Amino acid sequence: MFILGKCVIDTMEIELKTVFQPQDLQRFLQSEFYLKHLLPGTGEKLHLVSTYYDSPSRRLRKEGTVYRVRSTTFADGHQEFESTTKRTVTKTGGVACREEINTPQKDDKPIYPDVEPLFSTKVERRIGLLQFERAVFEMAIDRGHIETVNGKCSPIDEVEFEVKEGNGEDLEKLRQHLHQVAVFKEESQSKFARGLALLGE
Repeated sequence: MFILGKCVIDTMEIELKTVFQPQDLQRFLQSEFYLKHLLPGTGEKLHLVSTYYDSPSRRLRKEGTVYRVRSTTFADGHQEFESTTKRTVTKTGGVACREEINTPQKDDKPIYPDVEPLFSTKVERRIGLLQFERAVFEMAIDRGHIETVNGKCSPIDEVEFEVKEGNGEDLEKLRQHLHQVAVFKEESQSKFARGLALLGE
């Protein structure tokens, strides 16, 4: 990761997206593995509203770009805004590697003048950091829904493991170990892909 002006450029976002049944997630959160590898003091609850945009001609999608603007509300009521552009580099099952650029903003307005909203995701996110071998991962439990501009809704109930310190090999080791200590399925569809499907695009 490096800073360019006001842009925070994460050269690669590497994450595993999963779906747990409620009872299996509770079992995992009480497991020896989770309690052993959770870094103390890293738990936090956030409210996230992310709106995805594209031009009427869907120019960004044709270019392979995803663009969203997110507002994050912290437990103390403090709010932050940022816009994000992503490009998927590789994807295998629930594991995705994407180029990502995050830009802090003063509000939740898109920076592109020729775009329109497609859909929004509204989630309550519970996060914590897990240290496994040499790597650190952010575990994010998301519960909420997708809502399109034409009023269609679909629930969100997923758990993401994102590399914060490490690489794809470290995530693969975590993925293999998780399958030994927890019951879940890998989710191949991103929130963006699910939103487009809900729109019928």
